[in-house]
Amino acid sequence: MTASREDWAPTCQMEVLKIRAAALATVREFFDQRDYIEVETPLLSADTVVDAHIDPMIVHGPSGGFLQTSPEAAMKRLLSAGMSSCYQITKAFRAGETGQLHNPEFTIVEWYGVGTTWNDQISLTEQLVQHVQNQLGERFPASVTDVFAEPFRRVTYESSFERIGISGVLEMSVPVLQREVFSRLPEFNRETLPENRDDLLNMLLSDLVEPRLGMECGEFLTSYPLSQAALAQRNQTDPRTACRFELYRQGVELCNGYHELVDADELERR
Repeated sequence: MTASREDWAPTCQMEVLKIRAAALATVREFFDQRDYIEVETPLLSADTVVDAHIDPMIVHGPSGGFLQTSPEAAMKRLLSAGMSSCYQITKAFRAGETGQLHNPEFTIVEWYGVGTTWNDQISLTEQLVQHVQNQLGERFPASVTDVFAEPFRRVTYESSFERIGISGVLEMSVPVLQREVFSRLPEFNRETLPENRDDLLNMLLSDLVEPRLGMECGEFLTSYPLSQAALAQRNQTDPRTACRFELYRQGVELCNGYHELVDADELERR
């Protein structure tokens, strides 16, 4: 049996690997200059995630455990022990996430800014993305386009639904949301539509709103419903919402963040 070049060769182009290496070096430079400490936490652990919507990969055997879906828990353990602002570039693993925009194994950049607000981190995220693009654009002008050249925009979760003609979505009842889903997404069976508000909102968001986000420039979706941000602080300007944000470009979510809730009693109530 013989193997052709297509059978054994890497699927990634060498130019892309060079750009990736430069991007990671630039990310490290960015955080190092801002006094964030780079840390490294275990990929394999006896503990797993608390997110019901994310499935970990299980490693069997006497030394088994769970491959981590993100370094979040381990980094928060460091922060609880007194670590200052920190970041990590590592691998993460999520079972069942295979598709055009997802891979079961991927590289993640995660960071925590001690003493900062969510608005500080929104600004920092924009600075990071634009800095990386500028640095790569100078080194690889033929391969890197200026998709983040314009200043980023911000739109609240509730306001984003107005782009599909829905106003006041945070006050809508379940029956009204079900009617909206059925009228706009007729491929779903009306009799089997979920009766949970967040499930219905997520259907409208993922199918109709997200494809319209960040089409002209980077765009932050902010102020998610409090019910969709169990670990985030309540937004004082709109108590119905939480201090949570996500960044989009051309309809694709690129990152998410929030102002961490550190009130143990409130966490338990949620």
